[in-house]
Amino acid sequence: MINKQVLRKLKKDYFEYILSWVDRKKLLKSKAKFTVSWDADGDRVFFKDEKNKKVPAYFITALLAEIIQQKYPKAKIAHDSRLVWAIRETVKNTCICKAGWSNFLNFIRKNRILFGGETSGHYYFASSASKLVLNDGLIPVLLIAEKIAKTGKSLAELIRPYQAQYFISPEINFKEKIDLKKLEKNYLGAKISHLDGLSIEYPDYRFNLRPSQTENLWRLNIEARDKNLLQAKKKELRQKIKALF
Repeated sequence: MINKQVLRKLKKDYFEYILSWVDRKKLLKSKAKFTVSWDADGDRVFFKDEKNKKVPAYFITALLAEIIQQKYPKAKIAHDSRLVWAIRETVKNTCICKAGWSNFLNFIRKNRILFGGETSGHYYFASSASKLVLNDGLIPVLLIAEKIAKTGKSLAELIRPYQAQYFISPEINFKEKIDLKKLEKNYLGAKISHLDGLSIEYPDYRFNLRPSQTENLWRLNIEARDKNLLQAKKKELRQKIKALF
């Protein structure tokens, strides 16, 4: 058994590792097109652009999906339900899978998916028959490096079209248990999904609220067509959710 004090230190060291990036001054001097950082076991990868700004995994998934379908036009793409528009409106043959490593591996094998991505920074690559599925943090780096080499664009330039159309909020966590059925009653006119928690979608904004699979938390992700609308809906949702406690 490991005591709580040791566990806290391991967790602290772990996050210090995955969040340790190249010094900004060194990065700008190097003229690098982007930088990457992996988690402790290398199955998640996180990107920063040439200006040392973090690039959301959501937009990386959209970019990788586009790269994959340029190589394999009929490829099926899987993504989670937390944030969807940038992927669904960029490529064809998209499928939504419940978040989580084991869920994605099973879903990809069952549905013959070639590529899958999660907003957590997990990326999945399958063989043509979907018998071999890799949850790999190196292949995304190589594919994006190849794209940059071919186009001459930086990572920021490749991501800019997504950022201009899709406005997202950083994930918001709630510690209190949330009654999704009560929250859903506020959105009866919306497109509703219960695949992974509760997803509510309107033409100009959508959100997903789901219980974490690893922590005692509820996670909220919001996206909108307009920056001001995003801020308004974030405030509105906070109020509606807190009213349920």
